[in-house]
Amino acid sequence: MFFDLAKEHLDELEAYNKHNRHSSDSAYIGYIYKFNRSRQLSFKEIDERFLNKLKIYLIQEHSLCLVSIMNVFVLVRMLYNKAIKARIVKKKLYPFGSDKIRIKFPETEKVGLDIDEIQRIESLDNLTYGETHTVTSFLLIIKERNYPLSINKQGKLKKLNFLKTSLKILIQS
Repeated sequence: MFFDLAKEHLDELEAYNKHNRHSSDSAYIGYIYKFNRSRQLSFKEIDERFLNKLKIYLIQEHSLCLVSIMNVFVLVRMLYNKAIKARIVKKKLYPFGSDKIRIKFPETEKVGLDIDEIQRIESLDNLTYGETHTVTSFLLIIKERNYPLSINKQGKLKKLNFLKTSLKILIQS
């Protein structure tokens, strides 16, 4: 049964202190449970139709983006592979592959700070002690960790791989 193997997987993550992975995989398994409405789910039932319906459910009911849905599918695939290895289900029922369900992550774009924004931060004045400390810490982290600048198609420096929201949070604290 799918949820029995899923529980074993979660227990294993917990035993190895992989808390972040345990948290996300628990959530993904919870979505599958809510969709199935039962703890009774065999691997034979997890076919292309089931996965396509799950995808629609995750979009409509939970407003998940395609990346999150692909992460759910990666977990299902991993558990399915374990079930095949343990001879719980036959390989011919495997719902993933080039002519079946394909796990393809969409293109993503990193949002970062450009050079002008960094220079504006460096030139801020009339800051309180706390704000000065925050800005200094932020700039030191960028320089110390040597966050790489990305280059656009014309070969010009474009963005730092650091989220703008991080800076907003830092300045507000």
